[in-house]
Amino acid sequence: MERVLGLESPHKRASLCNPCLMRRVLFWFAFLFVSVTLFSQTLKIATFNMERVGDSPKKNYDALAQIVQRFDIVGCINFIAPIGIADIMKHMGNEWKSFVTGQQTGTNLSKEYYAYIWKSGKMRMAQSLGYFNDPKNTFVRKPYGAEFETSNSDFTLILVHITGNANKGEINHLGEVYNYFLDLVSGGNVILGGDFNRTSKDAFANLMGTDDLDDAVGFARKTTIDLHGLSSSDDHIFVNLFARNNIVNAGEYDYVPDLAAGDYPQARETISDHLPVYIELKIGTE
Repeated sequence: MERVLGLESPHKRASLCNPCLMRRVLFWFAFLFVSVTLFSQTLKIATFNMERVGDSPKKNYDALAQIVQRFDIVGCINFIAPIGIADIMKHMGNEWKSFVTGQQTGTNLSKEYYAYIWKSGKMRMAQSLGYFNDPKNTFVRKPYGAEFETSNSDFTLILVHITGNANKGEINHLGEVYNYFLDLVSGGNVILGGDFNRTSKDAFANLMGTDDLDDAVGFARKTTIDLHGLSSSDDHIFVNLFARNNIVNAGEYDYVPDLAAGDYPQARETISDHLPVYIELKIGTE
């Protein structure tokens, strides 16, 4: 076959370039994969007083499910009947799992369950730690804890629903709750969240004096709903120093504009009188 000096067959040139092309494709694929992986290694952890779930015929369970799906795990407070969690899960995908405490806590007038809903692709429940051991009945509704594991980290989420009766003094014993669950899991990311029915930072002096705990959300954020809009700051997430060093974001989610057309009285009636509060936590830093 005749060849012209200095020129190659176009078929041969394409063949010679294919390995180079493949290396470039593989390089950029690996680069994008690593970049996405690195920037996605956070968990959005929320707590949410859903207000008498399982006991209200007007409850909008689809809206509750949409709220939950904004996070990777939600610690749910104020479940009156376990059927409520089933009603929420009907609107969730197969990748979501749930757990409801086996027994109610509280008096006849305020009995409720706690629940956890989480994205199974992000984590698994390592163990249920049960209710706070409270032989003196300090708490009307005893706090509950559970430990969760990701592929390279773990955290403990403690749920609380403090009574509105300030004379009960529950708030002054939250440091004991934290230490109780801390001993069960031997440290790490320990998170204490829920509805504390308190707005003043001074009310948490005893808790914040325990292991350098602090409120990640902030005491000035409005998290409850009245007939006129957002009102008090009852919902908080307290974290220890270990977890605080791994937080990249925190706040509350006001779902009313998205899910109730900005109608706060309607949201209060059909969704909840609280907003979820959350932290976004880096994982894999232990």
